[in-house]
Amino acid sequence: MAIGDQIKKVSKYILFDWDELVRIFSGFENKKMFFHSAKKLKEKNIDTEFLFTKDGEFVKDRNYRPYIQEVGRISRDAFGESIWMDLFLKEAIKQKKGTVIICDDIRSKHEYKTLKKINKMLIRLEIDEETQIKRIKSLYGTFSPGSLTEETEIALDDSPFDFVYDTTMRSIESVGEEILKDYYKNF
Repeated sequence: MAIGDQIKKVSKYILFDWDELVRIFSGFENKKMFFHSAKKLKEKNIDTEFLFTKDGEFVKDRNYRPYIQEVGRISRDAFGESIWMDLFLKEAIKQKKGTVIICDDIRSKHEYKTLKKINKMLIRLEIDEETQIKRIKSLYGTFSPGSLTEETEIALDDSPFDFVYDTTMRSIESVGEEILKDYYKNF
């Protein structure tokens, strides 16, 4: 599971399913502020071409990243820093007891602190800047120089993690194998 999954859902609902958006946030305070901002964001992106996979997922192209970052920002502005963690935990508690849940994208100090309280293991994946830029260009088709200094990209730079893995020259499979070895060795 990923906190980002919640942002992706909300991002799609803003564009295509306003009723579902209203259902999700109906019990939240400041929902009027959020709906106002979401409506403006929808209008701003009315002519933006978003691409989707055959499974209905956003294609991570040059339009995707700035849009989804803006959805995150307007949501945090309306509901506070905990909004994405709150929605993530709501989904996590629906899982069968004993299920191992991997949250692969914490980005704020609030998310870090919340997971640190309930988690056995927090991992940080690092990459050198040159390789990160290449991977972003490959994934999104473009790179914006300011994107690496966005608050959601740097907020945890000084936070301690149980394990840190450099992924610069490694495949996802080799990193995953090392994470599993460390998990079973230490827990």
